[in-house]
Amino acid sequence: RLQSPTVIAGLREAFPDLPENPDAETVFVKLRELRNSW
Repeated sequence: RLQSPTVIAGLREAFPDLPENPDAETVFVKLRELRNSW
């Protein structure tokens, strides 16, 4: 799930600086940041 292209594309909209192929930890941390801003 953390490697899902759809999830990564959505994160890229919120975090344009996201690497091209982020690792699972990076995706998890960014999802947590996004959740914390709700």
